[in-house]
Amino acid sequence: MKKSLRITLFATFLLCPYFMRAQTIVSTIPSNKNVLIEEYTGINCVNCPDGHKIANNLIIANPGRVFGVNIHTGGYAPISPPNYHCPDGDAMGSYFQPQSFPIGSLNRIPQLPGGASQVWGPRKVLISREHWASNTTTILNQSSYVNIAAQSEIDYANRRLTVLIEVYYTDDSPVTTNMLTVMLLQNNILGPQTGGAQYNPDQMVNGLYNHQHMLRDIISESGTWGDTIGHTGQGSFFTKTYVYDIPRTINNIPVKLQDLEVFALVSEERINIITACGSTPTKTGMAAHNPQVESARHIPKQSCDHLSNASVTIRNYGTEAIHTLKIEYGVGDNLAVYEFLGDVPFEKDTTVLLPSFYVGAGNTDHLQINLKEQNGTPLVSPNPSLLSIQVGVTKQVGLTTSDSVVIKIWQDRYGKETTWKLFGSDNTLIAEGGPYVNMSINTTYLREHKVKLPLNDCYSFFIYDSGGDGINCGYGEGKYQITELDGTILAFGDGKFTTSDLLMISRYQAGATVEITPQVDNTEEGSVSGGGSVAIGSDAVVTATANTNYQFVNWTIDGVIVSTSPEFSMMAVENATIVANFKNTVAVKPSQLSAVAVFPNPVGDVLTIGYAGKIERYEIYNVSGQLIQRGSHDTKQISVANLADGIYILRIQTKDGVKQQRFIKH
Repeated sequence: MKKSLRITLFATFLLCPYFMRAQTIVSTIPSNKNVLIEEYTGINCVNCPDGHKIANNLIIANPGRVFGVNIHTGGYAPISPPNYHCPDGDAMGSYFQPQSFPIGSLNRIPQLPGGASQVWGPRKVLISREHWASNTTTILNQSSYVNIAAQSEIDYANRRLTVLIEVYYTDDSPVTTNMLTVMLLQNNILGPQTGGAQYNPDQMVNGLYNHQHMLRDIISESGTWGDTIGHTGQGSFFTKTYVYDIPRTINNIPVKLQDLEVFALVSEERINIITACGSTPTKTGMAAHNPQVESARHIPKQSCDHLSNASVTIRNYGTEAIHTLKIEYGVGDNLAVYEFLGDVPFEKDTTVLLPSFYVGAGNTDHLQINLKEQNGTPLVSPNPSLLSIQVGVTKQVGLTTSDSVVIKIWQDRYGKETTWKLFGSDNTLIAEGGPYVNMSINTTYLREHKVKLPLNDCYSFFIYDSGGDGINCGYGEGKYQITELDGTILAFGDGKFTTSDLLMISRYQAGATVEITPQVDNTEEGSVSGGGSVAIGSDAVVTATANTNYQFVNWTIDGVIVSTSPEFSMMAVENATIVANFKNTVAVKPSQLSAVAVFPNPVGDVLTIGYAGKIERYEIYNVSGQLIQRGSHDTKQISVANLADGIYILRIQTKDGVKQQRFIKH
């Protein structure tokens, strides 16, 4: 992944008394070589954790002299989630051609003594892990004709990395061309790793492997193999500054600022690294409030209605802990505000499950998420894009009047990983299939299953992959469809998922209708029309007309904003009451709906909600985020007698959005 911004400043010259003052961090005293262990690895390689352990022990035993980088490439490193590849690592793998894993190079030196019998690849630089320690000792005792030093810093406000490199030649280089390569690495990436618990248990964390020194990018201006150093004679001094905008994710893997490190090396063309150095970036641009959106994920909802869900992961790069965070979310202009309550300290993240939002059955769109306010303070960022993100959302609801459908699965090579199940709305298992047989090549094979739908109902189709990489990740372009008997597609998926995907279909009687009821809470504000008995699958149209001194605001269903247009059309899939909301344009009244209170607090058996507006529904969560109790409520008194003692969060849905408050049950 190459960057949106990279500024490079450099100078190269023979060192003389005037320029001696320009050199600031690199030593001019002849030194021995440092060692860079480049280990080619992959999460499906059972012995690779042993290589990681050997390299880590050498790094620990030789601080500031030995460095390690893990390059995920080759057949043991899938491109499916989690994808730890990067283009530069793949280019290195293609050039050096590792075959047996784990395998590595020490300073890319060909035909290392003591390892010659284990040399692999056309460049003759790769040796097996049992020879790394002895050759590291040998190289550390060899003199280097060049010194290198690096300083780096990360501006937390802009996610911007600045790297200063200085190179000084204590002797002449024996070759005409030397290259400077700067690598960006990341530590503490938790994920799968075959053989981790067996060969490197110290790097296991709660069942996941803690990946270290992972190559994420090479930030040299000329790419994988570095930038040319102009003069390489004794006394030459070379300096270069890189400015690099750090992406939020690479291959959907979050790039966490505090886990980054920088390596720099000088090599003779693509092989023979002469020496290397490392730098842990310092932190600049610190602010009290600096939440950043790390990623967002659409979560298909198990329902045949118009709603869906999503989660957003937010990392706190501000020095003040996040206690409250107002999050604006919605599709198009249908924006609502959710207030997150929690405790997120500096450099920690949290994943927030947003309330349901309207997509519309049969629609594909983008969910917009914006961070608006932290701890009561509006958010202002020098890089506003870090406060926002868009994620694609879709609501597939296949409608059929047939009592039978065909489930079609184009399995990939690894059919044994694929299973599926079809459930009714009460989670009754209707049908299931798989696992299938593995195939010898990367291809697909069509599996067809005719399934009878016993009742008029809403059905959930789940497809699972035990390998965690879907069925379209490089081993054949797998996909799946639910069709009518004549082949008409009701719902479909492209096979690009992790562990599971969900499709929805609804069977209904031919000619059946549903009731779409437009409503206004206060007829003084306006009137509504349209709706009525509408055939399932047809469009239902409703219209809102504001009275004098009022203005239309939005339509809501169960408190969820569905449109900001007075005339609104949606597919009829189920009975629905859609409410038109208006506002007074003559005078702005003090808002009685902005605050919510609960009392008594602490509470015994009955919780009273202090809120002036209408409550569409309520939900109660524990402090771990688990939904404990829910219901529709207009009386504003809720029985909590069955709750265990502890701290809870009450979330209410109103026409003005989601509001919440903490309470204590004792």
